[in-house]
Amino acid sequence: MYSLHIGSADSDRSMPTRSAWFWSLMLVLLVAAAIRLPTLTWRSLDFDEGASLHFSSLPYTELITHFADLGLDRHPRLYSVLLKAWRQIGGDADVMLRLPSALAGMLTVAIVYQLGRRRLGEATAGFAALLIALNPLVIYQNQDARMYALALLFSVLAVWALWNALYNPRSHLGPKLGVFSAALALAAYMHAIAATLFPVLGLMLLVELFRRRRAAVWGLGALAASAAVYAPYLVNIIRTGNTGSGVATVDDWVRTTLGATQTLLDFQSTASSPIHRALLLGLLAAIVVVGVWRGRRQGAMVALWFLPVLALTILASLRMNFFQTKIYVFSAVPLALLTSLACLGRSRKLDWRGTLPALAMLSLVLYSLSFQWRAGNQREDLRSAARFVGDHAAENDTVVLHLAWSQYVFGHYYPDPFVHPFANNVDSATPVGDRLAPFLDSEVVWLVQVGVGIPGTQGDPDRVVQGWLAERYPVVTEVFPNGVDVRGYATRYRFSSLPETATRLEVDYPNELNLVGYRLTDRDLPTRDLWLHPPSTWVPVALYWSASRPLSGDIRISILLEDEQGNVWGGNMPREKDLRAFYPPLHWQPGEIVRWDFDVNANPDIRPGEYKVVLRVYEIESGAALAHAEGGDWLILDRVRLR
Repeated sequence: MYSLHIGSADSDRSMPTRSAWFWSLMLVLLVAAAIRLPTLTWRSLDFDEGASLHFSSLPYTELITHFADLGLDRHPRLYSVLLKAWRQIGGDADVMLRLPSALAGMLTVAIVYQLGRRRLGEATAGFAALLIALNPLVIYQNQDARMYALALLFSVLAVWALWNALYNPRSHLGPKLGVFSAALALAAYMHAIAATLFPVLGLMLLVELFRRRRAAVWGLGALAASAAVYAPYLVNIIRTGNTGSGVATVDDWVRTTLGATQTLLDFQSTASSPIHRALLLGLLAAIVVVGVWRGRRQGAMVALWFLPVLALTILASLRMNFFQTKIYVFSAVPLALLTSLACLGRSRKLDWRGTLPALAMLSLVLYSLSFQWRAGNQREDLRSAARFVGDHAAENDTVVLHLAWSQYVFGHYYPDPFVHPFANNVDSATPVGDRLAPFLDSEVVWLVQVGVGIPGTQGDPDRVVQGWLAERYPVVTEVFPNGVDVRGYATRYRFSSLPETATRLEVDYPNELNLVGYRLTDRDLPTRDLWLHPPSTWVPVALYWSASRPLSGDIRISILLEDEQGNVWGGNMPREKDLRAFYPPLHWQPGEIVRWDFDVNANPDIRPGEYKVVLRVYEIESGAALAHAEGGDWLILDRVRLR
């Protein structure tokens, strides 16, 4: 039977055994790297990462002076200081901003393996490390330019150092406890939830006080030293007090516990029924019970790590409403260890009572991982929004970002000027017209909205700014990157001369109607668009018309995508708030030029190739297509290539 001896057992192992665990660790690290690094920039930086950009741009003096000041930021400053130093070395590319988190995640996997190998057995440690390497919640934080990955790394390092000091105290006790004390303080100053380890590890030390008195006493001293370092920030947390909605009810606890369970076991999955969550809670309970049973004392110590941290994290999420589901990542490592113990125990023997829950857990991890890089599963896709606006905004347009808190990420991707005239809370009393007045001489105002639906005192839940523009100006086009709405409003749609951004034409129709120009920005597009308006590709087209005299009959416009054989693969979409709603063709004045915008929606099944953008003008009363002066009732405006 395989067994593991704590302490000097490492020195008794043969070289082949040492080589085996080394290559096992290398294999797990390779899996971790293969999952994290190639997709590191798959999603856009989100709003939270924008906060990292902002705070790491502040001077060192300001960051250090307000190091524990919750008024500047509700998170500690340590990550901002480190990220600022890193940016000075690596720059601001997305891959460099997120690389520290990815590397921290890979180191966490290695430490989990080492932590489990000494206490629980090599096979158990390897399976636990693999679970962390594959865990979607952990991976998400490892691909996030935030403090979570580093806070988790230092948390696991603190536990590893403490367990080394407790269970192998005969050598280097001082350095081990020094690492423990420093790592715990660093973890807590990375993120407040990591501070839940203070009471948890203190309880562990008290449990071991009579069995390992010397190491436990010195460990309590190291814990006290770390707590003293963290005390200034803790005092500020206490002074700030509760930012939640009041006393949590039983229903609040149940709902939050079920949500935490799904976050840990089924992160990113779309299933959210009460039955599904109840089954997940049952699976979690089975893993804890069987893990403790098969791990005996070691299993109990891991449960003593997992359960209080989870409970305190749930409490924090109830009492402080700015915390998000990502804070449950601090419970992921002990849960992985318990799952591995349930499956393999310390004897490397399978037992169906633990194997079934562990396999269920592994299946959930892999299933949830399949959602990790699906379009629509990212948060605010400001990269796609900025790219679209950059491709379509002309020199005389204005880009308005709303709400203002997204300016750091949007500015990271959008190098041209933009404005953010509104605060982060807008309601019906906000003087929208006064704030937008300086920009209404633009040909188009591009409204980029992020987070407007936040209820309460922040955000613009009634979409007051959008409503003000929509009541007055026709929509040019609109796209919907995940978490972002982008709409263009033609604040100028009547001109005395053709704008320079338009392609000039001279096409005469009956009733002295003339097509004098058009604008087609996109000529090379994907066949399916998963980022702006899934699943279809849209082709925005602007037409510029003039009339020598008032029109005698109303008209409608048809723009189609046709292949060379004349088969139709897309057409313009009807829009309630287009030009007709504000300035119908029968009201056009002689001598002026009028802009009329359309979105041509391509069939999602369109094949790659070149397509004609074909215009037809119909008389509404008769339904007949109007022939232009060259004799045809259709006109090829341009061609687009779909790939």
